[in-house]
Amino acid sequence: MIACDEVALRLLDYALDDLEPQARDEVDAHLQACPPCGRLVEEYRAVSHMIHDALEVELSEEEQAALDDAVLQAVARSA
Repeated sequence: MIACDEVALRLLDYALDDLEPQARDEVDAHLQACPPCGRLVEEYRAVSHMIHDALEVELSEEEQAALDDAVLQAVARSA
């Protein structure tokens, strides 16, 4: 099983369904044994939904990618 610090880099992509199948399987296996990381995934999903609701607009793929990148960078700085 991969460690929390390794999986943390993938959790946002996982929460947004943006991982390759093998990486998704590795994160799935980790999440089955790690409730704290599972809570982070749910928080990322909740924040993503709140942002979409607050904006009340559809984001282009480029805008969504930029938003995802900004959130991932913020998470990395806080770790």
